Amino acid sequence: MAGVAGFQLGGRGLTGGGARDVPTAYGTVRGLPRPALLALLERRPAAHELVMDGIAVDAGRRGLGVGGPLLREIADVAAEHGCRRVRLDVIDVTPRARALYRGLLSA
Repeated sequence: MAGVAGFQLGGRGLTGGGARDVPTAYGTVRGLPRPALLALLERRPAAHELVMDGIAVDAGRRGLGVGGPLLREIADVAAEHGCRRVRLDVIDVTPRARALYRGLLSA
């Protein structure tokens, strides 16, 4: 796989789950503080907005044109569903990736 992009739309997304899923994944003791942390990271779409769960490109294929088509497909899905905005929250990004995100998602 060269890359993957996920998004939330219609109450469903690539990433998800809830507080009830945490003990199954982490165990009862290790899972106790995790729902509070996950609540801080929760990103709900606004009206007419598609929220991206993330995008990842294999390190060996970065700079080879993989990310652009992924983002264009996200933009197409958003348009098909009447979304006027695509949101990708980024914590840390390289200047080249930032230019790609801004160029494709702000068009």
